[in-house]
Amino acid sequence: MSDLLITNAHIHTLDADQPHASALLIRSGRIAALDGAIPAAPDVPTYNLQGQTVVPGFIDSHVHFVWTGVQHFALNLRGVSTLAEVQECVRAEAETAAGGQLILGLSLDDEVFGDRLPTAADLDRVAPANPVLLKGQTGHLTVANTAAVVQYGLGPGVSGWHADGRLVGAANTATAWRAPTEYAAQRGWSEVFGAAAREAARAGITTIHALEGDDAPDDEGVRALLALGPTLPVRSVLYWQTTHVDAAHALGLPRIGGCIWIDGDFAPHTAALKQPYADYPSCGQLYLSDERLQRFVDAANVREMQVALHCVGDAAVQQVLHAYDRALQQHPRTDHRHRVEHFELYDGELLAQARRLGVSVAIQPAFDGYFGGIAHSTRLLGAERAHRADAIATFDRHKIPIGGGSDSTVTPLGPLYGMHCAVNHSNPNERVTPERALRLWTIDNARLAFEEADKGTLSVGKLADVTVLNADPLSVEPSTLQEIAVNLTIMGGTVTYARSSLGGLRE
Repeated sequence: MSDLLITNAHIHTLDADQPHASALLIRSGRIAALDGAIPAAPDVPTYNLQGQTVVPGFIDSHVHFVWTGVQHFALNLRGVSTLAEVQECVRAEAETAAGGQLILGLSLDDEVFGDRLPTAADLDRVAPANPVLLKGQTGHLTVANTAAVVQYGLGPGVSGWHADGRLVGAANTATAWRAPTEYAAQRGWSEVFGAAAREAARAGITTIHALEGDDAPDDEGVRALLALGPTLPVRSVLYWQTTHVDAAHALGLPRIGGCIWIDGDFAPHTAALKQPYADYPSCGQLYLSDERLQRFVDAANVREMQVALHCVGDAAVQQVLHAYDRALQQHPRTDHRHRVEHFELYDGELLAQARRLGVSVAIQPAFDGYFGGIAHSTRLLGAERAHRADAIATFDRHKIPIGGGSDSTVTPLGPLYGMHCAVNHSNPNERVTPERALRLWTIDNARLAFEEADKGTLSVGKLADVTVLNADPLSVEPSTLQEIAVNLTIMGGTVTYARSSLGGLRE
């Protein structure tokens, strides 16, 4: 916690009582005064920002923090498009890895490979002594070699396991959270979390909602984040992805869940739909039975915990809203803020129920820009449903609280890119104004985690979490939003990131 004076700035506070300011005083890590109310402070270091734009520190409501750190060390398969290239990447890693050490690859483009994904046999040829897992871009498909199949207890009888090493559904879930935890422990938790935190700070982020851990009564990554979190240059709000309610409650966590997968994703046809896919004779699948889901939601709701669950398809959203409804009938709460993560496909019935129940939604506008928007959705869902995918403005029209996130590593950390996608959505009916987009990554995300008293606006008394930009996102040409750069990130009055060109600004 530090003292700091910011002067000569163009400040968007997002506080209705004082929307704009030009100076801001930070004392003991909190905002002490704005503009004319600032007393003489000769002892305080000063940043003269020479007219640069200041906004509340960005908050990302959906980050897999372990995965985000791991990606700095694992194989990066983004852009790799041939089997030979994949094998060479794995071979090079195996040459330096100890026997039995996990080799992890990220961002395998399963749509580029199509039906010719690498197989277990392909991977066995170049890494016979190491378990190998190659994860698809969204995490809902994995290719495993023989050693990995053995290590993770997969094989015939496990739903979603294929003899060629392809994992979807339950087989993929079995590796989804264990693998990054094991890889991070192999690399070192301080190194992994440090890399993720520095990446967040460079993006102007001061708080991440960390959706972590496996569905187990204990998790090494969760314990590591609780221990190391206070030392990192970004704040973390932990959502433990377990259905073991007593274990989370014993840690004093007021929230539970995150990406507890109720279904999968559109591209591998595992998202659960009410009607079949346009390009595949299936409705996808629900990963949890109604009974198991209800037991979990009931137990967490009775404990007064906030629940968050991953739902991509409309059938998955329907299942979760029904579970929330029953739990709240049995144990009513006036302000639970239970969350649906993604809610990528809506219909009128689901919107009405979400509004009635007071459910919040963590959305990822970057999905629209990153994965091809409405044209991509049309191939998978058909034209009519594609216009009901990846909503933003629709949620606002139905008065459903929303907040913006990246789902890192599915898309990179970058609130400015997410804002750009929200303002320039491929579906004109879902576009929002730049100011509305800014609120998605500030005050709206603070509210998603019950933190609006401390974060989200630059108001006196709140934490001094501040992001400084080289242009004003509320006045630039909307098509150039993604070109704005972060100049400074300040958390609790301490600078956590500064572009080297800013050295001369400090007085």
